[in-house]
Amino acid sequence: MARKQKYCVLIADDFAIDRLLLREAIHATAPLLQVVAEVEDGNQVIAYLNGDEPYSDRKRYPFPDLLLIDLNMPRKNGFEVLEWLQWQSFPKLKVVVMAAQFEMDALTPRHRALQLRVEQFYSKSVNYDERICSVRTLQEELEDRR
Repeated sequence: MARKQKYCVLIADDFAIDRLLLREAIHATAPLLQVVAEVEDGNQVIAYLNGDEPYSDRKRYPFPDLLLIDLNMPRKNGFEVLEWLQWQSFPKLKVVVMAAQFEMDALTPRHRALQLRVEQFYSKSVNYDERICSVRTLQEELEDRR
């Protein structure tokens, strides 16, 4: 039986603990998801996706299949990155917003993200089991696209 190809995941969040919790959930329950990089601000997201320095080596920094992005980051926030993405042609990139609970509950940020073609919106303020369920769902959805 052929081994399934892993999906490359880019995590964009300015809080190290949020990146750690997400990375651990992926490692623990989603064997087909591989975190290839973590960045802390919107400028780094754009540089990574463009393959700009220091991310120009695509063997070391492969283009992601999945971008997990926080809305509130320094330099360029998540909305600015989502707006930039509207002008790019990255057909295989699935974008999922990981937001704080107050952003999840607020209609305006959620609506704006959905207008910018975000496919899903998950709360970062969840317990371990909910985070695991979200990560499994993301892996299944990527598999369904294949």
